[in-house]
Amino acid sequence: MTLPVTNTYAMQIAATMTPTQQGIFYGEYTHRAKNYNTALIWAILTGWPIGGHNFYLGRIGRGILHIVLAIASVSIVGLLLTIYDIINLHKTVDQINMGIANEIAARVRAMVPSE
Repeated sequence: MTLPVTNTYAMQIAATMTPTQQGIFYGEYTHRAKNYNTALIWAILTGWPIGGHNFYLGRIGRGILHIVLAIASVSIVGLLLTIYDIINLHKTVDQINMGIANEIAARVRAMVPSE
């Protein structure tokens, strides 16, 4: 079976599952996991003033903060937030994907018994 994801953490979680559980896990994980390149494009194109990368990553509050700062014309703060986000984007995407993997794994293990 070719693994549809390259996230090492997700593969480690799936390795502890049955083949049936793995199929369900990988199907949902590949659908829900966030992509670094997509987040980076959103950050570069809309990071300031819209904060589109935050909305893509599910960080709605932070995205709204970017918009509020843009409306208030506090451009230096928003620009600094965007630069900080871009610098830490790999770590942020990895953390979000780890949370997604853990959530999916717990649900899959609860609904599909071990063989």
